[in-house]
Amino acid sequence: MIRAIRNFLKVGIGTGYVSKSVDNLFSFLALEASEYTNDGLAHARQRVLQGRFRQVDAMLTSDFEANECIGVLDATEHINEEGI
Repeated sequence: MIRAIRNFLKVGIGTGYVSKSVDNLFSFLALEASEYTNDGLAHARQRVLQGRFRQVDAMLTSDFEANECIGVLDATEHINEEGI
């Protein structure tokens, strides 16, 4: 049996372009967004009007288990060999 997901975590929200589309297309999802910098979060909050935003280094956190779906879109190319 397949059940619908209820929440979505966007890792690396940047300035919110992709997350705005996710929010528009899947408004039934509880959206959570994380970003490495507070500057990016400030821009994203202006584009995505609802959701939970937090500044976090995704390489160092381990509290993603609460999310049923996690998207890492347009983010992995910003991680260099040292993990930064």
